[in-house]
Amino acid sequence: MLGLRIRLEAVVLALGSSMLPHAFAADAHTVESNLEYRLALGGLGLPAGIKADALESNRAVRLSGDTNQFLQECQTDSKVWHTDPLWERLFHGSPRSTIGCREKTNPSLHVVFYKTRDGAREAWAHFDTYGPGNFIFTQVKYFVTG
Repeated sequence: MLGLRIRLEAVVLALGSSMLPHAFAADAHTVESNLEYRLALGGLGLPAGIKADALESNRAVRLSGDTNQFLQECQTDSKVWHTDPLWERLFHGSPRSTIGCREKTNPSLHVVFYKTRDGAREAWAHFDTYGPGNFIFTQVKYFVTG
């Protein structure tokens, strides 16, 4: 029985290592390409022309287009968007003036509207691996399991 188990593990290991080069051969996705893909799917109720600006970060991308209409949409369309309460914005630099909206599907599109010096709002997007309402559970599970 032990001999069969060792051989089976050797076969799995050999197959796994032979597949490894193919796993890295796929095109790498970026925040920008993921955003373009998600916007193309539709169903978010966003104004036409929302797109990613030049990538300035590996984690988030600044949005251009009618982001004021986008902000209005995410604050009023509770079927598609979840507006972050203050406690979910505590990890942002200015949690009291920041507005965060999460797509209610998972993984979720998270758009954060930061207030600029002139009072306007600048929109940034990134993707979370958890949706609204799952934040605490996901974070606790991550820290417990590593």
